[in-house]
Amino acid sequence: MTSSKEVKQFYDNFTDTRMLQYKLYGNPRIDKAVELISGYLTPDSNILDIGCGIGIVPEQLANQLQQGKILACDLGENNINYAHKTVDSDKIEFFNVDVVENFEAIREKSASPFDLVTMVDVIEHLPPNSYDELFNNLSQVTSERVKLILTYPSPEFQAYLRQHQPEELQIIDEVIKVDSLMPFALRYGFDLEYFAYVDIWKKNQYIHCVFSKQRPCIPVAKPGLLGKIKRKINFYKSKLLLPFLKAKYIDRPNQSEK
Repeated sequence: MTSSKEVKQFYDNFTDTRMLQYKLYGNPRIDKAVELISGYLTPDSNILDIGCGIGIVPEQLANQLQQGKILACDLGENNINYAHKTVDSDKIEFFNVDVVENFEAIREKSASPFDLVTMVDVIEHLPPNSYDELFNNLSQVTSERVKLILTYPSPEFQAYLRQHQPEELQIIDEVIKVDSLMPFALRYGFDLEYFAYVDIWKKNQYIHCVFSKQRPCIPVAKPGLLGKIKRKINFYKSKLLLPFLKAKYIDRPNQSEK
């Protein structure tokens, strides 16, 4: 079993071996993830970005915020140090933390519930035995309107890498199937709202999915006097128009078929 120390060492080295390339040359995988997340942003979004790397995603999101804030977390100390030096935004707080070992530190940082949680290519790098606790923790620090956005390599692409480019796999690189996440999500009040295969360099290479908290089914409030009057008017209006609608949409089409 891979130790947390080994994982931290890997991602400290990852800053130089991979992250800086993304900063210099861009990355369409990240661009498409930002495009997905942007569709759920509001000017005052309170965002938790888990696995922020050197800050590429939160920097782009911060440019779309007005009153909103981002708590951007990463396991790699080198990543966070680099982000502090290169990302200039008063809307982002960078934080070096292991979300598997010390989620409590995030809880202490969250002054108000998060309404957007982003994990861009992160879930596949967490040990499967951490999923239950992860969803449990997220349920406790998020608002009722929260959107949890995950992007990760498709199972098909992971199989391709294992066969043809195993050197591209990271120290922990799990095959993620959405049905394996669902029991944990549902247990803590999240349900799948959106799921899609996304083409990057290859067909069906990545998965984008969005979870939201389940909303209870509650009775609709009874209409007031004005609402009752409108309902009565619509009722009699529909009765008055019914013969004309029946003639137009039922009788005439049936006659034309004969």
